[in-house]
Amino acid sequence: MVPSDRVELEGSLRRVFVSHVKELMEGKEVKRWVEEWDRLSKEIASVASLLGKPFPIRVQQQNIQRKKGLDDEKSLVERRLKEFEFAMECILQHLGENNHVECGGDFVPVFKF
Repeated sequence: MVPSDRVELEGSLRRVFVSHVKELMEGKEVKRWVEEWDRLSKEIASVASLLGKPFPIRVQQQNIQRKKGLDDEKSLVERRLKEFEFAMECILQHLGENNHVECGGDFVPVFKF
């Protein structure tokens, strides 16, 4: 194999892997987790509105506990989504296709190559 063939092959492979990573980032599983996050947000808003109404203390305590559980679950979903996004961004960065994410701010390099 001559060096130019190797460079061409590596370029083709990079494009294929970049395409697969981007498909994963926009795939069914990510959409399912985003929908779950939306559902939790709506349910939290619903429970929060109940907390503003006069109910017996026992019912209010149940609503407070329910809201806390929903907040924790929503936070877990957010962390999962961010971790996945950071992992995919690290892969794209390694493949030389990461143009839109800087390594500052909230970005946490999940993988090091």
